[in-house]
Amino acid sequence: MISNMMSDRILTHTATYYKYKDTDRNGKKTFDVLYLSSVRFTLVLGKGSRTEGASTNDTVKLYIDGVKSKITKQDGTEVAFENFAPSTNDKLFFHGRELFVYEVSPAFDSAGIHHYEIGLK
Repeated sequence: MISNMMSDRILTHTATYYKYKDTDRNGKKTFDVLYLSSVRFTLVLGKGSRTEGASTNDTVKLYIDGVKSKITKQDGTEVAFENFAPSTNDKLFFHGRELFVYEVSPAFDSAGIHHYEIGLK
């Protein structure tokens, strides 16, 4: 059993996740489509800026909880958290934006992986 799970109040987002599967003979990446629910997205403000003041190095952090987050396939079957292994070849769509995984950090507790923190650009 995973302890100290995240609060339902902060796990309010959903997204479409594209898990890297393979590269075909033409060099095009193929993906398995997964649906994430009860996850958390946060904006991490970057340090660079343009002359008009918009930050250029902003990133997004995705949190997937080991107990409360749900991962499902296109046919509706649930993927166990233990069988979900995010990688830097993956991408996702959130609020109409395509974001690419650049960093994956598992957070551990005494029972194993508690949650994933995934850096997106």
